[in-house]
Amino acid sequence: MKRLLILLLIGIVFLPPALPAAALGTTVQAVLFYSPTCPHCYQVITVNMPQISQQFNTSVIWSYYGENYDPTSEETPPLFAMQGDALQVLYVDTATEPGNELFSAAIERFSVPQSDWVVPFMVIGENYYTGAVDIPEQLPLILDAAKQQGGIAWPDIPGLDVYLAQLQLFPDQVTSGDEPAPTQDVASPTPSPSEEPPAPPAILDRDPANLSIGERIMLDPAGNTLSIVALIGMLLSLIAVGLRWNGRFSPVGSEPLSNWIPVLTLVGLGAAGYLAYIAATGSEATCGPVGDCNTVAQSEYSTLLFGISNGALGVAGYALILIGWVAARFAPGKLASLARIGLFAAALGGTLFSVYLTFLEPFVIGASCAWCLTSAVLITALMLLSVGPARSAYLEQRQGD
Repeated sequence: MKRLLILLLIGIVFLPPALPAAALGTTVQAVLFYSPTCPHCYQVITVNMPQISQQFNTSVIWSYYGENYDPTSEETPPLFAMQGDALQVLYVDTATEPGNELFSAAIERFSVPQSDWVVPFMVIGENYYTGAVDIPEQLPLILDAAKQQGGIAWPDIPGLDVYLAQLQLFPDQVTSGDEPAPTQDVASPTPSPSEEPPAPPAILDRDPANLSIGERIMLDPAGNTLSIVALIGMLLSLIAVGLRWNGRFSPVGSEPLSNWIPVLTLVGLGAAGYLAYIAATGSEATCGPVGDCNTVAQSEYSTLLFGISNGALGVAGYALILIGWVAARFAPGKLASLARIGLFAAALGGTLFSVYLTFLEPFVIGASCAWCLTSAVLITALMLLSVGPARSAYLEQRQGD
């Protein structure tokens, strides 16, 4: 008997500590970064995630984080969490200050290549997933594996634990007689499986058409500010072109074509070609640190003429300018003069169209595209470079007639 007791004591003393996955059970905890203007995010949050939650969770509560946030308002908090018994997701709005900080921290922590700086962006454990295809495909597989292999704790994103510790239940998540769950414990939802799961907060339900201009601009403040600056520059350039065509600031005599025209045109072809490729394949665009290219590319304004994507129209416009430059340089006599005029007309038309598109980004769509802005600046530069030679060719034609 003594020997048995001694063996039991030895077993208790040397028993290995419980693993974190065991303490977590089979719960998977994930962080989903989104933009309120992103159609793919809307699809994942309002369609895919509810379906996955209904499939795996038997109980769900909702909590939020937000300094000076009124949980009874119709506004969406910068961070909110779905806390289920199988799946817990912290939704992070990258258009807010805390959301942008966390997204930047996640990008740096997991050494994410620039091509993957897109939303929706979900982090689970040490892995990340992007897009409206990858996330809903991979998440159920991860949840199935967690049933056998144990849960997955919140990802190691610097600063994340601070926000998790400050989560609070929405008022309608606490029934009469129930005490709110501790804000530090986000792994223990309180409703019983027999209860109807509480409804999530109103997420992305605000129609962008009902937002004020200021609210649209603040959806993508850095990118939209850049768009407004570019728009002002383009409008001033149009005024300058009008003055030059009427003889102001124009030198006497014929003006030669600039050798910068084919260089800028080829760069513009590259930018427009990439946008055309994104539109044709439905791929996620590489946006970089400023702007939200995918929201612009997936908006209703991405195909304004005859169902042709704006990127494809840009490719056609740059190709026409390049042909015009070649003809203006190497064609004989009158044909060269007409080519100069045609080159300027194409650049002017492209600039006017780009002005309209650039206006739409901050003031209507609420998001800006770095690739589109690049193309807009290039086509404006081509207009400025071609107005002088075109005016000279036009005056020569008038004198010849």
